[in-house]
Amino acid sequence: MDRLLRLAGLGLIAVVALFVLLEVVSAILGLVWWIANVVVSLAVLALLAYLAYLAYDRFYRDGNRGNGPSRGRSHEDDRERLLE
Repeated sequence: MDRLLRLAGLGLIAVVALFVLLEVVSAILGLVWWIANVVVSLAVLALLAYLAYLAYDRFYRDGNRGNGPSRGRSHEDDRERLLE
């Protein structure tokens, strides 16, 4: 009878230990999953911000520059004409 109680006690302790171990592993995996989710979300936001910057740079800033020479270039041309 003592041996049966000892085996039952050890079995109960083993089941409780297994349950605690699985809970700890579950918590760790949940934390890792959350961190990975945050990193992927931030990477997607960074990519979208970069694409928005490229679109702004291409369409807004280039559209306001015009096709003529820049002011710096025209001043250099004026200096060369004055020196001739």
